[in-house]
This record gives sequence, structure tokens and C-alpha cells, in this order.
Amino acid sequence: MSSRRPLLGIGAIAVMTSMVMAQEPDPSAVVQALERATQSALKIAEPSVVSIGRLPAEGEGPALWGPFGARMPFAQPNWREFFGTGVILEQPEHPEERFVLTNRHVVVDRQAEEEKPARLIVVLPGHGEVPATVIAADPRSDLAVLQLDLASKRIAPANVRAITLGEAEAYHKGRFVLLLGNPYAVARDGSASVATATISNISRSPWRGVRRPLGDEDLTLHHLGTLWHLDARISLGSSGGAVVGFDGRLVGMTTSLAALEGYESSLGYAIPMNAGFRRVVDSLLQGFEAEYGFLGIAPRTSGRQVASQEGAELASAVEVLTVASGSPADQAGLQTGDLITTVNGIEVRSDEDLIREIGLLGPDATATMAVVRPRGAGLTRASVDVRLGKWPVYDDTAILATAKRHEPWRGMETDYPTARRRYITTQLFERYPQAVVITSVAPGSPAAGAGLQEGLFISRVNGVPTPTPAEFVAATRDLTGPVTIELDDGREIRIEQ
Repeated sequence: MSSRRPLLGIGAIAVMTSMVMAQEPDPSAVVQALERATQSALKIAEPSVVSIGRLPAEGEGPALWGPFGARMPFAQPNWREFFGTGVILEQPEHPEERFVLTNRHVVVDRQAEEEKPARLIVVLPGHGEVPATVIAADPRSDLAVLQLDLASKRIAPANVRAITLGEAEAYHKGRFVLLLGNPYAVARDGSASVATATISNISRSPWRGVRRPLGDEDLTLHHLGTLWHLDARISLGSSGGAVVGFDGRLVGMTTSLAALEGYESSLGYAIPMNAGFRRVVDSLLQGFEAEYGFLGIAPRTSGRQVASQEGAELASAVEVLTVASGSPADQAGLQTGDLITTVNGIEVRSDEDLIREIGLLGPDATATMAVVRPRGAGLTRASVDVRLGKWPVYDDTAILATAKRHEPWRGMETDYPTARRRYITTQLFERYPQAVVITSVAPGSPAAGAGLQEGLFISRVNGVPTPTPAEFVAATRDLTGPVTIELDDGREIRIEQ
């Protein structure tokens, strides 16, 4: 008998072919499944996506231009005023209220509002126009939160659906998302337009020619590489739009940064709703100033190759050039020459990476950093925990906040010593104040009567150290009668009740 295997007959081949084909998905079934998933996500998310209009001040109603250049008064706003998008959020502490999250550049036009403030309206799906006011706006993240005046339209908050925040950390390059927005103001009825997109990349920066802004005062977190790159064109009017997963949760916010930079391209950006930006949104929802973390070092991208914790070689790390005496970095033991490779497990290969990750953690957070220390011809490893300070704000006129984290005490308000750039002396990297800075003093208050002024640093209250605002509040909370405070320069001042 021959040992050769018999050839398969035509019938056997046909059977095997049909079996293989049966295992392959039907393309039409795949498309239908995707459509059903899209429609399911839209049903959840779309009621929470709104259009935003910025209208002229009272007494200067919008107008249309008619034939032959005649200016025609028009009772309703025209499409040119509807140029933004937002998503509805709620705050657990105020379930009877509804808020709108959007981009700051959608609702704040500083040059225009220096003359006359604009009026904001929001078009809710199924409810029409509702007045809104900005309760907080942050230039560093380009985010803002509006509060809806539902009572003026007799709309019950329960009938205005808030979107649920998802976790952008679970989304990576190659995942599909849905975009809901108002491109070129087409969503005048409040019905958002939808598109599908792929996350092309993460940790991107908006294009600004060949360089980022020269001055730190113009630098946003997004110039340090926070953005998602999407394979969808984000047109004007789509700023503040929702990026949602197929579960209908908000995982990002589209932004028309490309168009604002002065050009149009088939390129989209989105702000991911990761832990750092969820923290910022939570602050803005409460009407607070958004705050960012600060180390107290001068960093530089180092080209020296070092091994990561996993053993792989990193082409670069962040070198510590200078450590401010008494700063959070100094208190934690960071040293000149240290090479920082990770922050809370996230690799940092450049000074921009480090500033971004530290900033997103916020003040008083703990940053655990993997550090490589050159020692002679070798290297040693260390893990350093830093309790962060507050990043200095260069231009606080660009910040809008309607609530305060801490109530004034005896007529004065305090903040981190680096709260504002104008309070920092040129000797910052020689000595970081272990104190809070006075940011305002009310006329006629006990603090004013004691001679206290904005810009002074308070290091102790009745002998208790006060290096942070929280510690200052704790030290003064239950005090009555005269109190002795010690300034950073050693002076003692008595404040009456």
C-alpha cells in the first residue's frame, strides 16, 4: 500500500471552504452591530450635549444684513452667534443645579468683554434657549464651567440629563470614539452632529510653527503634550464637544485649537478626561480657581541613557539642575544632578513631561518619583515622595473664579507662597518661604488694623507653623481674642478679634 496521502476530492474541498467561510463574520452584520452600538451610545450621551451662543450685551440685539447692505433688526440670535458646544454636568453637592462644561475660549473673549460683557445662552435639546453665566474659567487648561438658569425657563433639573464622566486612562491609540458637537453652528436646534473617530495618538501638542510660546505666561498645559490626536477634522464651533465611548460616557472634549492657531487641517484635538483633568473639572464645578502642582526645581531634558525600572534603556530623562531651598523638592530630598525617570509610574523623558505630570497632580498631592543618582562612575536608584506646592500664576486677570476654597480670616485671605508670580522674589531658588502669602486684606478689618498687607508671608500663628493654606486654616479655625502671627522675615504682629 502506498504511503502517500490521497488527494482531496472536489466535494471535500467545497465542504472545507464552506466551513471556513462560515467562521468569517458577515460584513453586513458587523456594520449593523456597529450602527446599533453607535445609536445606543447616542441615546445615552446626546441629551447632554448643548449648543452655546455668545450674544451682544443687553440693548444691542443681534441683527442680520439684508439686501443692499441694510442692517435689519432680528429678534432671535442668528447662526453666527452660535459657535460653541458644551456638555451638561451636575455636582453632587447641588443636585438641583445643572452646569455646562466647555472650552474657555468659547465663552471668554477678553478683548470684546472689556468693552461690554456678552450674554451667554445655551440651547438644550428639547428645551430651547436657557441663559447661563460663567462660574469658573481656567486659561491653563482652556476649560470653563457655566451655570444654567433653569428657573427662568421653568425647567425641572430632573429633565436635564447630565453626562457621566468616563476614564480616559482606559483609552489608547487605535480605539474608536464618537464625537458630538456643533460645527459651524449647524446645531441651532440643540441637536448635536455626530462623527466617528479613531484616537490616532495621545500626549500631543497643538502646532505653533516650530516652537511653543516663548513666555511661560502664555504656556498652557496642552503645549506640554496633553491632547489626543483624532483622525477627524475639528471645525470651528466644535470646541467643547463631547468625545464619548460606546458606553455613552464622556472621555474627552474636542477643541478647535488647530483653527485658532490660524489654519485648517484634517486634524482634530481633544482634551482627555483623565484623573488630572477630572480634578480640574471638579474644581471649576465648585467655582474654584484651578490649581496645579509645583516641585521647586529647574529641570532640563537629559540625553543620558538610563535603565528604567523594567530594565529597558530610556533614551532620556529629566535632570535636576537646581533645587530651591525649602521647596517641596528640597524637603523631599531631591538633589542637583538627580535624573527623574517616572512620576507616579508614568515615564517622563523631557522637562515638558515632568511639568505636565506634576501640574496635573495639583498642590498638596504626593508625587512619587523614580530617581537615578549618578555616584562616581556608577548609578544608584531612589524613590522620592514629594508633597507638591502650587504652580505660580503669571496673569490672574485671566482666571475667573466665583467661589473661594477658604473663607477670609479676620479680613485677610491667604494662599500658597507661590500662588502668584508677583509674590515671588528673584531669590526663589535661594530660599522658598515656609509660609502662606497674604493675597488680600479688607479695608477696616482687624488684619488691616494690624498693618498687614498683600504680599506679606505668614509663617506661624500663635507659634504653630503655617506652610500651606490648609494648615493656616487649621491653625486659625477656633482662635478667639488677640492672636500673634509671625511673618517670614521674623516680625511678630498682634491681631485683635
